[in-house]
Amino acid sequence: MGCFFEMKDIQGQRFGRLTAVERTDQKKDATYIWECKCDCGNTHFTSLHNLTTGGTKSCGCLRAELMSETGRKYGSRHGKKSAKNILGQRFSRLVVVEKTALRAGKNVVWKCKCDCGELCYVSGYNLRHSFTRSCGCMRVEAGMKNIPALQESRPLIDGTDVRMISDMTVRSDNKTGVRGVSWDKNRQCYRAMITFKGKSYYLGRFSDLEKAKEIRLIAEEKMFGEFLDWYYEEFPERLPKRNRGE
Repeated sequence: MGCFFEMKDIQGQRFGRLTAVERTDQKKDATYIWECKCDCGNTHFTSLHNLTTGGTKSCGCLRAELMSETGRKYGSRHGKKSAKNILGQRFSRLVVVEKTALRAGKNVVWKCKCDCGELCYVSGYNLRHSFTRSCGCMRVEAGMKNIPALQESRPLIDGTDVRMISDMTVRSDNKTGVRGVSWDKNRQCYRAMITFKGKSYYLGRFSDLEKAKEIRLIAEEKMFGEFLDWYYEEFPERLPKRNRGE
C-alpha cells in the first residue's frame, strides 16, 4: 500500500478543500508530503496518505469554522461560557471592557483596559491564546525603558501602533529616504520590508530605488489602507489633525 501511495501522481487533484500543487522531497507516514492550496487561499503541506484517506481536508480552516459554529452550543450544553463572550474577563494585565465593531480576520476586536491604565484593542484570538498580555507596557518594562516614545499613550490593535503606520515621516537613520526600504551593502541593492500586526514581510531586493519604493507603497496600500480607513471611521476623534484640515 505504501508503494502505491508513493508512486501516485495527484497533482491538480482535489481532496476536500485542498488542491495538490507539488510533491516535496519530504516524507511522512511512509508517503511524500505534498504542497497544497486551500480554497481559503492558504498553502498547506500534508502527506499523500492523509489526503487519500481523508485525514486532511483543509489547511485547518474547515475545523475552525466547525468549532466556531458549534462552540456556543457546546459551551451551553456543558455549562461553560462561550469562548466568544469574554466581556469582563481578565487576560494577564488586560481586562475586557467593550466589544467593538472591528474585526481582525474573523475574530472580534475587544477594547481592553490594561493594569497600567491605558486602553488598547486586541482580537479575542490573541487574548485567549496569550499572544497579547498588556497594552505594550510589559515590553517596555522588559528592557525598553530608555525609549520615551514607547512610554507614550499609543492606540494599539493586536500590537499595531496605529500612529506609526499612519505617520508618513521617515526615520532619521533611514539613508534611502523611503519608509521600509534599506540599502543592503553586502548584495549592493535595496531591500524592501513591511511590518504589520507584529509580523514582518519581505518584499524583495531591487537595484532601482524607485522600484523598491513603488513596491513598498503598494504593500502599504494593501496592508494599511483598508485597516486605517476602518479604524478612523470607528474612532474619528483619533484622526490626525492634518487629515481633518485643522
